[in-house]
Amino acid sequence: MIKLTDKKYKTPIYLAPENINSVYVEGQHTAVYVGDLSHTVLESPEEVAKKVLLYKMAMKDYSNDSVWPETKNTLFALAGLEDTQ
Repeated sequence: MIKLTDKKYKTPIYLAPENINSVYVEGQHTAVYVGDLSHTVLESPEEVAKKVLLYKMAMKDYSNDSVWPETKNTLFALAGLEDTQ
């Protein structure tokens, strides 16, 4: 999951990157489409794309069991979580 920020309520929302269909600039905000639903977020389309790409790269490392501590830290950071070890 990646953590984004709802524009209207300024609250975190968590989305599964594999379910994101597209990201658009609509007026002065960013819309992230998951299925038929649209989420308006504070992050720019570039920030959303970067988080999705980092997530996918980290998941590839995770699935190959490579560098687990570093991969775990990346995944936790993208999800807005802190490592509790």
